[in-house]
Amino acid sequence: MSKELEARLLASVPSIGHFQHLQELGISQDSFHFYGPMYHYIGQIIREHNHLPRLLDLKATFNVPDHVQRKPEEYEWILEEFLKLTIVQRIQDLMDQNVELYGEDPRDLVPALIKDLTKLQIPDQRSASITDQSALHRLEQYRELQRQTGGLLVGIPTGIRYFDTQYQIGWMPGELIGIIGRLYIGKSWLLIYFGALAWIFGKRVLFISPEMPKEEAEARFDTLVCGLHNVPIDITDLYRGFKPSPAQEEVLKKVAAKANWITLSSDEGHPFRLGEIPRLARQYNPDVILIDGLLLVGADTKAQPWEQIKDLSYGLKNLAVGSNIVIIVAHQANRGAQNTAKPPGLHEIYMGDAFGQACDRVIVLSKPTKPPDALRLTIQKFRKGQPLHSGTDFEFLPGLGKVRELSEDSRAANRDGDHGGNIQERAGDEDLLPIP
Repeated sequence: MSKELEARLLASVPSIGHFQHLQELGISQDSFHFYGPMYHYIGQIIREHNHLPRLLDLKATFNVPDHVQRKPEEYEWILEEFLKLTIVQRIQDLMDQNVELYGEDPRDLVPALIKDLTKLQIPDQRSASITDQSALHRLEQYRELQRQTGGLLVGIPTGIRYFDTQYQIGWMPGELIGIIGRLYIGKSWLLIYFGALAWIFGKRVLFISPEMPKEEAEARFDTLVCGLHNVPIDITDLYRGFKPSPAQEEVLKKVAAKANWITLSSDEGHPFRLGEIPRLARQYNPDVILIDGLLLVGADTKAQPWEQIKDLSYGLKNLAVGSNIVIIVAHQANRGAQNTAKPPGLHEIYMGDAFGQACDRVIVLSKPTKPPDALRLTIQKFRKGQPLHSGTDFEFLPGLGKVRELSEDSRAANRDGDHGGNIQERAGDEDLLPIP
């Protein structure tokens, strides 16, 4: 296992910068028991030619197994596993050396072990920045970001004009987004819809479904992707079997050409636990993680329920920041939000407000009295901007693949006598997201 891990790590190095970072983590040629010469060779090629050697050359020179591939998307997970193994081996080496030296006198052995283990430095992937001194560097980054985006959307498209058009800030790496609503209002559908938009725009998505069977989750994905391509579909047909239309077959052929959506469901009723999710993030290297139900994720402590929610919420937020990814989580509103025509408030989040505090954005769901088949999304919290208490209405027939934000005119016409506050004026009703 150690030999294969060494080969996979060196084969998967995505760039020169990543190779140089290995040295910063204390990984040197001596860290590789089997492929030390290969590490030295990569460093030599970089110094002499300023590029990584080809995997073909590495295999020909160092007897790398044929099944080892260069997969940059696996790199972070492999690096984390290698660091764990390296640390364990260094501890074992220290113990063996001290036992050999002091094995005959345990009274000397224990202090020697404590001394050497205290000196052991554990690689830390955290980084520090001198904030004031780096101000001019950030100024250049702001200019470069504006140049790259052309003043358009930054981040991952959300499909909500308030974010994408007015603020021009999509889902941003490091954010935790909460979707709050009562039972059966459509949280899971909306979660997959947000993920499908990100997937269409080339992002890698990990969908964690503690309760929904894999077959149902994937049928919903197929339905929404067809709908986003304006191809008629009915999810009931997917459940009972049917002959696909040429248009449906064409869409799913395009879907099958990618490998950027991973669905994980609980096996045999075993719940996912908070401690597993960082490992899954390293393994699958997603841009976006979707979690279908905060209450269905097991906490790692046997604390009171509200404390568990707090641990889960801030654990996920820390993961989003530390892994530089977006995490979107569906969560329940409490029984105080029984009136589904009224948007839940932040005080109506189930099991206390810790989840709302940890989230960067909180989107709550309600069913307006009109138009029919509509879902109202009210933005109760937006850390990078202002809430939108008037909300925005979506046509919501997800089983037919129809999930889209209604135009301003449609929303205004249908809000006569409805609750929801004043409508904010925003630019344009044109389709926000052209679907390829």
